[in-house]
Amino acid sequence: EMESYVGAIPHFGFILSHLVAVHTDEGIIGYGEAENGLRDDFYKLRENLLGMDVYDVQHIMNRRINGYADTIRNKAPHKSLLFTKDCAAIEFALWDIMGKKAGLPVYKLLGGKVREKNAITLFVGQKAIDHQLADIERAVSEGIKAIKVKVGSNDAHDMDLLKEIRRQFGWELIIRIDPNRAWTVTDGARILRRMADYSIQYIEGALRRIESYGFKRLRELCGIPICICEQFNGPYVMSTEQALVRVQDLIRMEAFDVLSVDPSRTGGLLGFGKICAACEGIGAQV
Repeated sequence: EMESYVGAIPHFGFILSHLVAVHTDEGIIGYGEAENGLRDDFYKLRENLLGMDVYDVQHIMNRRINGYADTIRNKAPHKSLLFTKDCAAIEFALWDIMGKKAGLPVYKLLGGKVREKNAITLFVGQKAIDHQLADIERAVSEGIKAIKVKVGSNDAHDMDLLKEIRRQFGWELIIRIDPNRAWTVTDGARILRRMADYSIQYIEGALRRIESYGFKRLRELCGIPICICEQFNGPYVMSTEQALVRVQDLIRMEAFDVLSVDPSRTGGLLGFGKICAACEGIGAQV
């Protein structure tokens, strides 16, 4: 079943990326990454940006990059034809330029470093249990201390896998699970109550996006922290304003404990920071 699913749905890992170069009159070139970008779209958009100050990144992202469709008072010559991820690529390039002008890594411009190392999580796909355990063993031997396990196709398989992970690798290993929107609220509550015995850090993307109140109900029923993933919940792309409205709705519903965010799908680093601030205000993790 999972083989047919993976074969039918293109995974983000296989989508081509494009590099976007932004040139300044000082000869500095900044680079950003886009997903679906078309050269003609970027050429039209650049007329909206010519003459702008690279440091005015907030104004550029909120107004100029959106073109005349954003507001009747916005006089940029072209309506934006770009995806949010492509607009974010330009924002990434602007930060790259600012970092190069300052001679600093971009993280220092955004508030500085808060840790020396960042944990890596192993992504464990659905396949035979012995193959999954072999993947985990190799990762653990390389120092990886957290895994995210795809579940949702077969309850018995999933329970047997969790049991073996704890038996072979102990209780210090961090386990996250992700059924890719496979469950209804009732199915999720039924199986997650059993999975709670295996000390799951959180479950990501359990339900479809339209079941927002279902996340609140599942959170109340299952005993495992709930993670709602990008964007928010599925392969959607939003502007920063749309993402913030969605996050505010989820906060009012008390629907999540953890939010998984892709900065390139929420308007770039500035939009990502706004979403983090909203989550910080309620004690939710990002």
